[in-house]
Amino acid sequence: MRKSIRLQSLLMIMAAISLAAMLVLSFLLLTSLNANLNEQKRQSIRERVEMAESLARHYETQVQAGRLSRKEAQSQYLNTLRQIRTGGDGYFWVNDTAAYMVVHPYMPELEGKDISYIKDADGKSIVLAFVDMAVRHGSGFVAYSWPKPNTSVPEQKLSYVKLFGPWQWVIGSGEYLDDIHGAYWNEVRVVIPVLAGVALFFMLAIFWLRRQVLVRIGSDMQDAVTIADHLSRGDLHSPIALQDDTRAGPVDTVIHLLQAGLNVFTSGALMRRLNRRKQADGERQRLSEALKQSQEAIALAEADLQFAYVNPAFTRLFGYTAEELVGRPMRLLQVVQPGNGNPEETARMARESGLFRGEVLRRAKDGRDIPVLIKMAPVFDEYRIVTGYVATMTDLSEIKHAEAELRESEEKFRAIFDQTFQFIGLLDIDGRTIDANRTALALVGRTLADVVGKPFWDTPWWTHSPELQARLKDAVGRAAKGEFVRFEAFHPDGEGRIHHVDFSIKPVRDADGRIEMLIPEGHDISERKVAETEARQRLEEISRINADLKALNTKLTQSQNQLIQSEKMAAIGVLAAGVAHEINNPVGFIQSNICTLGKYVGDFLKVVNAYEDAERRLQDRKDAFADVHRLRQEVEFSYARDDVPGLLAESADGLARVTKIVKDLKDFSRLDMGEQWKVEDIHMGLESTLNIAWNELKYKCEIKKEYGCLPPVECLLLQLDQVFMNLLVNAAHAIEGHGTITLRTGTVGDRVWIEVADTGTGIPPENIKAVFDPFFTTKPVGKGTGLGLSVSYSIIEKHHGNIEVESELGRGTTFRIWLPIRQPVATSGELGVARATDEVVVDHAGGLHVGVHDGGADEAKAAPLELLG
Repeated sequence: MRKSIRLQSLLMIMAAISLAAMLVLSFLLLTSLNANLNEQKRQSIRERVEMAESLARHYETQVQAGRLSRKEAQSQYLNTLRQIRTGGDGYFWVNDTAAYMVVHPYMPELEGKDISYIKDADGKSIVLAFVDMAVRHGSGFVAYSWPKPNTSVPEQKLSYVKLFGPWQWVIGSGEYLDDIHGAYWNEVRVVIPVLAGVALFFMLAIFWLRRQVLVRIGSDMQDAVTIADHLSRGDLHSPIALQDDTRAGPVDTVIHLLQAGLNVFTSGALMRRLNRRKQADGERQRLSEALKQSQEAIALAEADLQFAYVNPAFTRLFGYTAEELVGRPMRLLQVVQPGNGNPEETARMARESGLFRGEVLRRAKDGRDIPVLIKMAPVFDEYRIVTGYVATMTDLSEIKHAEAELRESEEKFRAIFDQTFQFIGLLDIDGRTIDANRTALALVGRTLADVVGKPFWDTPWWTHSPELQARLKDAVGRAAKGEFVRFEAFHPDGEGRIHHVDFSIKPVRDADGRIEMLIPEGHDISERKVAETEARQRLEEISRINADLKALNTKLTQSQNQLIQSEKMAAIGVLAAGVAHEINNPVGFIQSNICTLGKYVGDFLKVVNAYEDAERRLQDRKDAFADVHRLRQEVEFSYARDDVPGLLAESADGLARVTKIVKDLKDFSRLDMGEQWKVEDIHMGLESTLNIAWNELKYKCEIKKEYGCLPPVECLLLQLDQVFMNLLVNAAHAIEGHGTITLRTGTVGDRVWIEVADTGTGIPPENIKAVFDPFFTTKPVGKGTGLGLSVSYSIIEKHHGNIEVESELGRGTTFRIWLPIRQPVATSGELGVARATDEVVVDHAGGLHVGVHDGGADEAKAAPLELLG
């Protein structure tokens, strides 16, 4: 069964389909327009940030080449970035991965501050979103709501951020999306009326054509029937009337108008295309010239990844000529190693993301593998179909070499930095923490992420003490001005133990002398502190012991003086009998002479009395003188008169001898405290000592004197007399039977020597080293104290001299004393002004008493102290 439809309905359906198609086409066109506007906006923002990142990489290249310091490169980059404006009000900002603002052209007050707290109108932490996007993905878009300047109404904004790894900076730029919506609706306002007009025109044209076509078809159908009839009868010669041109005028007119309009449109489009082609040719020529002059290796490839063009820099880099590359696949340069991305993979990634950027190896003609930074972007036609690719390749060989050296240097630095026992860190000039070594982090049990970006005084090393925090802030400020600061601090570790640290902050300057960072350093001195405390305690103990020793030394000195005195008393006790004997002799004849003199004086008195009586009787008797003459004869007046001078002379001599003995004994008994350093005659001291010790010596030995010529010697002569006494007495004791003691003196250079040599039994070799030790004696118990030679040694040492001993068993012993002629400067006046001296007084009972004498000749002012003999 056949279906039929009216022609009018068919035309209406066709009109409806055309209108619907036009509406769908309009929707697709507007949707594509909106997508293109958004993509253009995204591409524009991304290209701007890529440009800013390329600029940073340029400055980093200058740093790697050694032409700029890192600080200089960053400063120049930021100054440049502050001046750049895009699209009128567009700008760039930079923050670091710790969410601190590095630069913001419109809000400089935020620079150097923590901006992690900033949120958009919806409560989104946008700075943290920037950092997260950059750290996780390297780059990306972040959409948020933010009011425009000088307004409070939030608008949709789109920003693109990218991480610049060498500096750990996040570079960003953004634009508000309201201009996209405005442009879109502007296009809609233009396109909708045009489409509506076109649709109305087509509707009217279809209705008008429907009427004309139906009329035309009606007339033409009759002609068609006539023609068919003639044909069925085989009549091919009958004429058929044709309609004139006026019947088809309106339709033809419309068709002609449409064709004319089409021709005009086509010709206009053709002209515009020609103009665009001409402009494109000019742009292509300029682009070609720019590509030739570029120092960057640039290549254009077809969609099938065959080289279509390479610039001279590309041929210089890889060693191929342009003819050897054009028309050949990009795989020609591929290095077949894992991780070196083949061209097909890089092209796929470029198509998916719009741009591929990465480091790969590419092989040159001579076989070298060259590390390059490749940037590859697809080229689209008007239908978003990839027609080719453009790629740039930057030689990284020098950079890689520099990076390897830098990495090796950094590894060495990091090894030293982390392994040292010192606490070391890095700060910026504002005191924010940049780095800290493992030793410092281990002290407080934290990681580097816990402290990086924080003010140094707010880190766990310092928060335990507000006083130390304030001191550290001041130290950072002073160090930032170029001062080296050092002080002592204390820090608790994770277990609560206190560590004493010798802490310092040193400024680090760049090549131009500008301070670019600060180095805090600490040395743990806890052990030294403990040692110092222990040393201080030991010092206090030593001081206490020293004080005790001084007290004991004082007592020992006193005891020594008492022992010296005891030794003197012992010597005097031994000599007392001899001295008494020596005194008895002169005293005896003095007494005898005095008796005789008494008799003489008595006789003289008798004579005198007689003369006096005679004189009284002279008036009466003249013969009185005869008695006087008789008396003179009886008393032998003349002899007595002649004998009196002799008796008196002998008495005077005896008295002188007694006075000398007593004086020598008195001098010998004095202590050294009242003595002063004087220039003395050594021989006089020897003679005085011999005189005192003579009774001990005269029955045992003969004294020989072999004196040399001695200059006056600066000394304490009384003390030397004590030495001479000890040596003489010891020599006498060493002689068995009768022997000889020889006294010799002489001079050698600026020193004099005194020898006391005996012919005694000698000293055993094993005892020679001990003869000067206190209390050492070879005498029987009760016969000696063992202090004589020890005291003598101390006296000679006090005189800055020395005493030598030579002995041979059975032949005798020789003691030689060496003394400087003049004492060192510090010795003179050592004892100060002489004071009252102690004196020994012998009482009538034979005892010995120690008293204080004031310098007089005969008076004992002090009471007896102790019986010592």
